[in-house]
Amino acid sequence: MLLRGWIAGFVVALSCLLTATAQDARFIRLRNSTVTTPPAPNSKARTAAVTAGKPPVSGLFLIQLEGPLSAEHRETLQSKRLRLLSPVPDDSFVCHLDAASTAEIRAIPFVRWLGEYQPEWRMDRRLTAAMAAEPQVPINIRLLLRPQTPPAALISALRQFIGPVHRTETAFGIFLGGTTSPGRILELARSETVLWIEPAGRMKLVDEIATESLMGDDGTPGKPAQVHNLGFDGRGVTVSVADSGLDTGEAETMHLDLNGRVDAFFAYGGLEDASDEHSHGTHCAGIVAGSGAIDTQDSNGYL
Repeated sequence: MLLRGWIAGFVVALSCLLTATAQDARFIRLRNSTVTTPPAPNSKARTAAVTAGKPPVSGLFLIQLEGPLSAEHRETLQSKRLRLLSPVPDDSFVCHLDAASTAEIRAIPFVRWLGEYQPEWRMDRRLTAAMAAEPQVPINIRLLLRPQTPPAALISALRQFIGPVHRTETAFGIFLGGTTSPGRILELARSETVLWIEPAGRMKLVDEIATESLMGDDGTPGKPAQVHNLGFDGRGVTVSVADSGLDTGEAETMHLDLNGRVDAFFAYGGLEDASDEHSHGTHCAGIVAGSGAIDTQDSNGYL
């Protein structure tokens, strides 16, 4: 009876311990993985880590805070040479350390956890599967470099591609697209500048199909949609497309599908002209007002 009571007590104590541990655990929910983070160590352990004086490090890390980020939190982290890059659920960020002390950052009271941003966390699962299935076959990829990537690191990333590279710079970072080998993809994933890598999407011409899906038709290529036959064909409507620009930004050299359909250009935000820096504005304007004059067709004959 005494032994049975002791076992029962032990089971209850263990159950309480596991319950408390589960309640204390939190998570960082990445696109292709979930990181479980333990409670932050007590102040004594944090102080001991700082006193140990480990050398400063640079690179990409994940950080989780005890709660929502405030302006004061951001300033404190910046003072420790840590720059927040991308928010991640819950109360977490991908961040960059520039010769920073991880012990000093972990000693900050509102910091719950700090760890290296592992290469496997930066790669889309579809990309990982493709590399495993055909490890010798080049893959068309798209990746994102962190904002303010140093020129040397950018050149190093560009050298990992085979052939031409499409490059777009935004406030979120630098997007690179092109073809490379699985081995070089792994090298990119280990870089201190690469935030994310995924398979590049395949472009398709589906505008007439999209029109028919929304406007009604019998599926015959080149035939007006039902709403067009009712008189709703855009005539007499003026639309403003506020985007990245429009083709060359000049009516005289406008794309044939938009020729004669542009009344005015307006360059805003300090831009010198209305030319399109990366085609998104032209793409949207083509959907809104393209005539289909050049008769580009897909493999099934749809415009």
